[in-house]
Amino acid sequence: MIPLTLVTGFLGTGKTTLLKQIIAKNSDKKLIYVVNEFGTLDIDGQLLPPDADVVPIPGGSIFCKCLTATFIEQLQKLHERYVLEPYDGVVIEASGMANPMVIRRMLQETRLDTVFTLNQVITVTDPVSLLKLLKTLPNIHDQIASADVILLNKTDIADNDLLLHAHDAITAINPKATVHHTVNCDMPIDLFASQSAIPLAGEYAKCRDPHYMKMTLRISDKPSRTRLLNTLHLASEKLYRAKGWVACAEGPTYVDVASGQINVYPVERMVGDTSAIVIIGDGQAAQTLEHQLCSLAC
Repeated sequence: MIPLTLVTGFLGTGKTTLLKQIIAKNSDKKLIYVVNEFGTLDIDGQLLPPDADVVPIPGGSIFCKCLTATFIEQLQKLHERYVLEPYDGVVIEASGMANPMVIRRMLQETRLDTVFTLNQVITVTDPVSLLKLLKTLPNIHDQIASADVILLNKTDIADNDLLLHAHDAITAINPKATVHHTVNCDMPIDLFASQSAIPLAGEYAKCRDPHYMKMTLRISDKPSRTRLLNTLHLASEKLYRAKGWVACAEGPTYVDVASGQINVYPVERMVGDTSAIVIIGDGQAAQTLEHQLCSLAC
């Protein structure tokens, strides 16, 4: 049996940072990393070390009806690959909007449960955004409920009261999970030590979730970093996540918006030939966000 570890968590909580920690701490193992992006561009996969064995699946959630077939096909290919050249296991980073409760059903219905075993579900959370998101997005509750291990990450930017309330909210949903307080997802993790003990049962998600809007903002001119930052600030209230590379007037620039924090910083090079930012926001504010961000693309 091929061991699987599933990494879940909302947008910007630190899932890709956790993958980087796993890669660095498991250099003696041959692992495959399946990276699922809700946006159409493979950005997270590009941020991982170049020697990591990455299988990107962009364009939606691997647990929604639109992309499940692609995910199953990739798992079947990984099984074929394992037969020819065995490896130590698979780590799956699900999209930030993914509801992982359906994974057991998916494995059983496709008989992939005879090939893969779900050893662990790890959910990454952010104390700054968690309490608000639990009130508005049902998937956040299910990401916590499905976990064997939960990382309350970014504890360096939250005060003790907020950490306490976030921890209590997590344990109220899932008292069986092991909860770790982390900075940069830095903690020892035994990926395949045991089989997941959490009973998972769920439905495949719809292709279009009204809670979210997504767009790929393609930028033809070279805005200044100040203009880029100001435009993102304008839209930040309804913006869940933004990430990508922009050829600014000052030079190549990486954009990273998460948990209300907006970071625009210089990088050595662009990834790809065009400036593009993947935008994910509040589905109820889609028109407002498109209007606010249009100035960068127009």
